[in-house]
Amino acid sequence: MFDAAGGESDWQNAYTSANGLNDLQNWELASNVQVNDPMQDIGTDQNTQNETAVIAFGQNVIAIYRDSNQGVAGNGEADFSNPACVPWWPPTVPQGDGWAVSRDGGVTFTDKGTLPVLSNAVVFVTTDGSSTGYFVTTNMGDTADAKLDRDSTSGTIYFVANSQRPSVYYPNGTNQAGRLYAPVWRSTDKGDSVGAPINATAGSLANQYWDDYIDGPFVVVDNFPGTGQGDVYLSFLWIHNQHDLVLCRSTNGGLAWQVIQQIAVICGGNVFMTTNHEVCLGWQPSVDCSHRQQPYTNTLYIARSNNRGVSFYTTTVTHLPSNGGTNHFTRSISAPSNDLFFGGVPELAVNPANGSFYYAYYDQPASGTNRPNIYLRQLTNAVDWSDPIQVNVEPGGVATDQWQPAITVKPDGTTLFIAWYDRRDDPTNHYLMRMYGAFATLPITSTNAFGTNFAISTATFPPVFSGTHTNAGEYDHVYPPLADGISVFCVPGWFNYGAFSGYMGDYDRPFSDNNY
Repeated sequence: MFDAAGGESDWQNAYTSANGLNDLQNWELASNVQVNDPMQDIGTDQNTQNETAVIAFGQNVIAIYRDSNQGVAGNGEADFSNPACVPWWPPTVPQGDGWAVSRDGGVTFTDKGTLPVLSNAVVFVTTDGSSTGYFVTTNMGDTADAKLDRDSTSGTIYFVANSQRPSVYYPNGTNQAGRLYAPVWRSTDKGDSVGAPINATAGSLANQYWDDYIDGPFVVVDNFPGTGQGDVYLSFLWIHNQHDLVLCRSTNGGLAWQVIQQIAVICGGNVFMTTNHEVCLGWQPSVDCSHRQQPYTNTLYIARSNNRGVSFYTTTVTHLPSNGGTNHFTRSISAPSNDLFFGGVPELAVNPANGSFYYAYYDQPASGTNRPNIYLRQLTNAVDWSDPIQVNVEPGGVATDQWQPAITVKPDGTTLFIAWYDRRDDPTNHYLMRMYGAFATLPITSTNAFGTNFAISTATFPPVFSGTHTNAGEYDHVYPPLADGISVFCVPGWFNYGAFSGYMGDYDRPFSDNNY
């Protein structure tokens, strides 16, 4: 209902509550819609879905996510450092990403299963963790970090994800150089189906070693009218003897790709579009790849290109110094000091109407507590970043943990939305979490722009995403039901304080359309 006498003319915008949300938003947040098919999780507590991304157009909503149901322990990578481990190689090709489609504005979803594999690929299998081993012909799958974007003119939807580890295959014979596999899938029927994967780096990168792999892919489409409309850009981190950010471009609807830029020795980054076909790369220094062991430097590099990615100019270096906050979080206030998990990464969003940048991150305040808040900084003049604005509200002034921000801007440029994980509902134990969110009207001119926070999750939940393993430093690992106990202990990084021992694995990406 809406109050016509009070000047309301649209039930979608009617406001009869006191929490800053209209009645439609209150109704929608009263329950959360499950996207994946729950029947696939029956029979084991080791299944999980996370690392989500979503797009919406009209009444169509497409979500993509990491799904451990068809994954393989360790993303396909074997570990020979433990003498108890026999030479192990996954007999099942990982298909670790799924997607689901809604045709009724997100009210109901149909689980579409997993993405197609790269068929008949020749890969190298090590027998001792070195270059000693053998070649096999098999299929190559995908594992995590799935993203998607849509060409608003042709309707083609592009899906990307990490390939299995290692990410190298040998299409030209085992006596020739390997090729890094960075898969892109295309859908031309609004997400009902996707075609076979296309390798965006085929023939473009040289000297791939057998154990190289990709990480953190991003895909964006240039949807601005004029020259460059329909171009598709893919960025990913090439992890070999160093970390390089690689940018690929397709000018024919994703059917063929070229590597057009490579930035060496950096941390994770991604490609994004601003206005008028300007393509940008954002990344962090290599020291921030050690975020599980030390605080972020909170330095952000941005390079711009006005010639469709051929060259970049005016690299903007933005120093956002941390107040000393950590990227590690304890399971609870009573947990051992080494029972930690990783709290995610900062996120950048662009205003599609005017090209302004918005950077959301978490850090402890300058004084008073070491429990982090969510902060926003904005770049509206292409020169100077604003001072930090605190996004979350601390009820009663009680400091609790907030982390893992996700940020998006409404396409008409009028509204900014940020969501994050929050422990305000468990101020005593600092254990249970809940997702919260906030809107801000653009442009932001006040430090109180996010004064209204609202709960998104319908209930609090513990920091456990799968499994029942609770040893300190070995944080609730995500591994598939097909992995036996021996295989799990032979997966690199899961145990003995390895790289994944403090890994929660939740990199979520929001999306806006002009309705929401």
